[in-house]
Amino acid sequence: MFIPVAKNVFKWKSNDPELGIEQVGHVMISSGNLAAIDPPMIPGLADALKILGKPVAVIMTNFSHIRGSSVLARVLGVDLYIPDLRGTERRKPEEEIRLHHLEKAVKYGPGSKLPLGLKQYNIRPEDEKNLPFLDEMVLQFEDMLIVGDSAWSSDGRLILFPGHLMPDPDGSKKEAVKKILSKIVRETGAKSLLSGHQDDLMGSLQDQL
Repeated sequence: MFIPVAKNVFKWKSNDPELGIEQVGHVMISSGNLAAIDPPMIPGLADALKILGKPVAVIMTNFSHIRGSSVLARVLGVDLYIPDLRGTERRKPEEEIRLHHLEKAVKYGPGSKLPLGLKQYNIRPEDEKNLPFLDEMVLQFEDMLIVGDSAWSSDGRLILFPGHLMPDPDGSKKEAVKKILSKIVRETGAKSLLSGHQDDLMGSLQDQL
């Protein structure tokens, strides 16, 4: 079920039957406590997590990654942390909260105190019309960044949103994401990037931004 990423980080995968894309969840472990990030729900997940450590939180990076977060938090009896975002034209946080019954979740933003000492940074790039096309939290755990949709790795190469997901003929969207993510990487000194899709990039993040 779990694939080791680092000594205290594991991931698991599931395929979204509606979208036909691979979803990736991560679990971070510190001092025997663990937090699940953007978790796809699969059979036996809650019990398997309890074997790894004491669950203390389920955390979402954006509202496209609700996945099994609410169910898992309820089964584990822990708080669900949702990002305090302004949203985009496509994603209105208040609508997502109402639609998915997340009113009791704990909102977090830059400066909030998260379990396991996780730190958070907002990435909200804008297009040529100054309209945001992505809005999510990037989490820092040790020398790793955890993102939802901002970036991912394929064959050891860093791919920045939108990749092949949406048109970007002049590369302006990619450059907007790169500008913000590069700043976060410099500030944190992060060496690796863990993503909610495809592969993680281990050890070479500084060299690829």
